[in-house]
Amino acid sequence: MRKTLTEVDGAESSPHSDLALEAVRALPEPVILCDRSLRLLMVNTGAMQLLGLATPPTPGAEIGRVLAESPRFTPASAKLLQRAMAAALEDGDGGEIAMRGAPSLACHLALLPGGVLLLRPRLVETASPASNLDPLTGLADRQSFLAKLDAELRDRRQRPCAILMLDFRSFRSLNDGLGHGAGDAVLREAARRLREGLRTHDLVARIGADEFAVLQPGVDSAAVAERVARRLVARLSEPTLIGGQAVVMVARAGIALAPEDGTEAAPLLHCAGLALAETKLDVSGAPRRFEPLMEHRARTRHAIASGLREALARRQFILHYQPLMDLSTERVTGFEALIRWNHPERGMIPPMAFIPVAEERGMISAIGEWVLRAACVEAAGWPASMTVAVNVAVAQFANGRLASIVRDALAASGLAGSRLEIEITESLALAQTEAVRAQIEAIRAMGVRIAVDDFGTGYSSLAQLRNLPFDRLKIDRSFVRELPAGLESLAIIRAVAELGSALGLQITAEGVETEEQRDGLKAMGCTAAQGFYYGRPEPAASVPGMMVRLGGA
Repeated sequence: MRKTLTEVDGAESSPHSDLALEAVRALPEPVILCDRSLRLLMVNTGAMQLLGLATPPTPGAEIGRVLAESPRFTPASAKLLQRAMAAALEDGDGGEIAMRGAPSLACHLALLPGGVLLLRPRLVETASPASNLDPLTGLADRQSFLAKLDAELRDRRQRPCAILMLDFRSFRSLNDGLGHGAGDAVLREAARRLREGLRTHDLVARIGADEFAVLQPGVDSAAVAERVARRLVARLSEPTLIGGQAVVMVARAGIALAPEDGTEAAPLLHCAGLALAETKLDVSGAPRRFEPLMEHRARTRHAIASGLREALARRQFILHYQPLMDLSTERVTGFEALIRWNHPERGMIPPMAFIPVAEERGMISAIGEWVLRAACVEAAGWPASMTVAVNVAVAQFANGRLASIVRDALAASGLAGSRLEIEITESLALAQTEAVRAQIEAIRAMGVRIAVDDFGTGYSSLAQLRNLPFDRLKIDRSFVRELPAGLESLAIIRAVAELGSALGLQITAEGVETEEQRDGLKAMGCTAAQGFYYGRPEPAASVPGMMVRLGGA
């Protein structure tokens, strides 16, 4: 009677035994066994014939090298299978593997008792033309992802599964600032990292401009899905080299689980998308699991988007101001302008609730122009020693009009250029196109200073700073928050302060909340500070009082 794999698995508690190995070797179907170190235990005759191996491989050889000797495998596909086997050991899981680079071969991977990996290669029909692949990344497209998800949900085994949706924060700004070629490079690299970071029987697809979806069959735990999402977010957020420069795009992820969150493909993907949208409202950016209340909050965001144009037309936006302190004199030297939406029904809406929506809907340039003009008008009424800082979005550089808008705002308000500071993002500062650099230099020629905001969150190298046209670095609050205990943050702040001093730059620490933080930052060489320790953002009418309290009047 013909033996089956099931009989062999159950016949011996230790598959390492000679009896078990001989039983597997006698099986007619192709079988390969490896140990926990991914070294070969046995290749039976069926597997040798299928793989085209002329002589039996040496037991103990690394499985990747053994497979690379087969004409069925390319070196890349052999490495891919070896990674899949390592993942199976880590996850205690297996599954079907469609080998890239060996399109006529599929492999089934299983983890046996004792940590032995069993691999069953088999021939399959050649795949149909890649009509359902995304042409830029080579990943599955939205249609094929939904079809696969639908098939998984209808599988007779009714296995649970996790659906992840991922995208990048400010991807539109990357395209605006560096061009679509840079965006394409980021997407291709993201696709590669996702492939390598997932089990081989998981499915990854590109379903939108910068949106990716992942299907993980068999995952029934929110904790497991969140762990995978965090790992993928970390991989995607690592620097990508573009034109010799390290560009960092911050990734985010939303999670849905089947059958808990639904049993239909499209609604489940929608649930993951709602969870992803919620991460954009969370400062931490941590992956989010779908919750039913997210539907209501999504409708609220839609209402916000609908009301933004009316808010601009009806002058519902106002500015609040947060003091900027000189650490050597402990006196206020200026204020940063921060937008608020004074909604007639909902009251004061913070920027985190509507700025991401404005960016998504392409309205950030119009709102940013209003902020610039209004801040110049209000600051013109302050003492001549007081400056005003205004944040400028990447999209405002994209249309090439920012320098002329700044010039008009200064002329209309009567504010001296030396009293205005423009804050730009770190990504824009360190990856400037010639067009962006020309605008920055034109703005500086008016006497306006340029500051790099949230420094330290996007780039790993400080060497590029010496050749860039700006005047101030603002250290991101995430580093200040960890003081005084965070040794890594201490080292980063000290390095930035020392380099800034050598380059003649002002170094501002954001998010200062305690006297201990202030003293430590001053000792490390920071020249200025902002944060709740000195005061929260307040309306323009409160600025004179803040100046009196903080020694600026």
